[in-house]
Amino acid sequence: MLIIRPRIFGNKSINLENEEEKPRLLPIDLHFTEMSIDHFEIKLEGDFQPEELPEPATFDIKDIVYKSKTEFKNNTLIYHREYILNNPSFEKERYEELLKFFRQIDREQRATAILIKK
Repeated sequence: MLIIRPRIFGNKSINLENEEEKPRLLPIDLHFTEMSIDHFEIKLEGDFQPEELPEPATFDIKDIVYKSKTEFKNNTLIYHREYILNNPSFEKERYEELLKFFRQIDREQRATAILIKK
């Protein structure tokens, strides 16, 4: 059995946690717009088949979109991810929405593929 986290490089999750649990007073500024597309292919030696792959994910809130997909073809694990941040400034009222969004990305990025020998 082989367990692999398909997202090899990069982290699109942003930690917005408020450890003091005080009400947010200021807007959220992520500093810049971004469009990032990652495509990783991991060629495996031996003869494997997937037992479990991460589900495709799409998280879309106004101004930010995150998509990922994991496939297994010809003994190759293929991971594709898109992250688009159209507007880096958010009103303080959107704090909970952004917190949930980045928590979803964090969970997705930690997902693993389980491969077994044929």
